[in-house]
Amino acid sequence: MNGETKPPDDPEAESGKDLCSRCLFPNELEAPFCEKCGAPLTPYASTAPFESVRAEGELYLRAVEQPGSLVVVLGMWIIFAPCLVVGAIISSMPLREDGFSISFIGVFAFLFGSFVLTVSSVVLFKTTRSYLRSRRKNR
Repeated sequence: MNGETKPPDDPEAESGKDLCSRCLFPNELEAPFCEKCGAPLTPYASTAPFESVRAEGELYLRAVEQPGSLVVVLGMWIIFAPCLVVGAIISSMPLREDGFSISFIGVFAFLFGSFVLTVSSVVLFKTTRSYLRSRRKNR
């Protein structure tokens, strides 16, 4: 039909939208990321400096929510287990330098270590739980 690849009654052809491969949400043709789920839609979105940070975050999010195999779970443990240990060590450092006054560096170290410990724990827990639930569901 005059070189067209889509029939004229196709709603996607009329609206000029591009479907996200992850959630099937219709996005603008030039959009680098999905408006609904944030998944990268173009190769540029995965290679540009700032966009690659967002695309990498999307990979971690997908690994936490839907780990497909044991290799993904082990990879997440290899990445986040050292952070868990370091966070525990930093947050257990003494708050007082001289035994009497609380130092700013001690408080900052405690808060930073607690943050790293919490984030690492949550990521590892959610990843492992999602993997075990998907295995149980597939049986």
